[in-house]
Amino acid sequence: MRFLFFLFLIFFPNTSFSISSEEVINRYFLDKKIETVEGIWMTSRGSSFFIKKSGVEYIALMISSPNYYSGSKFMNLYKNSDNSFQGQCTLHNGEGGTVSLKILNQNTLESKCTVGWSSQTISINRIWPQSIEDHNQAVDINIKRKQDELAKQRAQTTNSSIKQTYSQPTYSSESSAKKILKKIIGK
Repeated sequence: MRFLFFLFLIFFPNTSFSISSEEVINRYFLDKKIETVEGIWMTSRGSSFFIKKSGVEYIALMISSPNYYSGSKFMNLYKNSDNSFQGQCTLHNGEGGTVSLKILNQNTLESKCTVGWSSQTISINRIWPQSIEDHNQAVDINIKRKQDELAKQRAQTTNSSIKQTYSQPTYSSESSAKKILKKIIGK
């Protein structure tokens, strides 16, 4: 049985573990403010991938490509400046090299991958989000809405516990004093 599963993975790698753009958005970006380099991108050759921040590094993972498996990591990037990144790239044949990535504008990147003496520069265009400002603004609104709902729930919980406290029977100080005296005196 394991052998059949292994053969399936070899001959149909994209079928069983492929990831869609919608899954990427929902999993990594939906409730998160993003930086300019983050999002879903498409190369001039038709491959789509996403870049997400992970700690101090930015990771590029393939969504669809004729040369890479869906979900495979092919770039690790580190920020040099607001518009410049450096790191490692892995070609579809497994060879590794260095990559420099420049943000030309909010929707266009330029990538130069160098392996040995060979280098290749490609243009990359944003697929999602169309506007980073709109996305980040929507995230701020959703966060504010969730905070307001949470504050309202806390207020309702506090109010109901206050009502329970004050709705319990209270004793007059005179009757309480009499009870204490009876205990002390023993009568």
